[in-house]
Amino acid sequence: MKAIATGVAAPKAPGIAEVIAAGSVLAELAAAPENKVVAPENKSAASGSTVAAEKPHLTKEEKRAIGQAVLKRKLRLLQDPAAFLILPSNKEGHAAVKVLFAFDKAMAGIRKNAGKVSLPLEMASEAMNKSVQFENHLQDLIRSIEEEVRHSALSYLPPRVETMEEKIELAKSRNSYVFLPRSEEGRKVGLFLKKLGPLMFRYRATCQDFMRAAHLLQQSINVTKDLLTLTKELAKLTRTKKGGVTTPKGYESATRDTTVNAMAKAA
Repeated sequence: MKAIATGVAAPKAPGIAEVIAAGSVLAELAAAPENKVVAPENKSAASGSTVAAEKPHLTKEEKRAIGQAVLKRKLRLLQDPAAFLILPSNKEGHAAVKVLFAFDKAMAGIRKNAGKVSLPLEMASEAMNKSVQFENHLQDLIRSIEEEVRHSALSYLPPRVETMEEKIELAKSRNSYVFLPRSEEGRKVGLFLKKLGPLMFRYRATCQDFMRAAHLLQQSINVTKDLLTLTKELAKLTRTKKGGVTTPKGYESATRDTTVNAMAKAA
């Protein structure tokens, strides 16, 4: 096998973001084109044209090997004090976290290249300001939801502090991500997203006003949309990824308004 879009590659070691994102979508490998094994390309000696070979179907043994490699990488990253776990509770959360890896990479690239000919300080400063604006917007949303659940039946629950043993068990879940930020902006947004998912789940479980719940849910969906838009804009400045940032699998279904409309009609 040549390369796997999940980030596990042979013989070259995969990047952090690609491997960690693979841990949450391993179950979709057989169905998701971008998560399948990429077959070697066949080049015609006569014309020099490139013809993509048929993509092979992953066997159970291959899937198991991929899963073990991903888990090993996640557990190793957890040993870094800066790394933390994110366990999304819905499709919106998964889509946002997938975009988070690209956002963090873009911000790290901006910090690295700021002041160079390719990235003047004025442009870098403008990009940083846009990142701060997004962080403030996300923080305001979290505060709004916290205000809604303050007097709920679950509001007495203290914040969870994960032990290393708990982190290891959570890392074994295919729905979990281990995020090791490359930038301060990525760290902040990652922690906000880590908090947003469980908080929104708690609110949906205890809210008394479905119209208000639909409004806040739409805002959480907009967070994912805004993060993707911002990330694409930042990636253009860094020029670190040919073709720019791609829309992650599941983004379209996660950001549709059908769930919000259904909640509104139930009010």
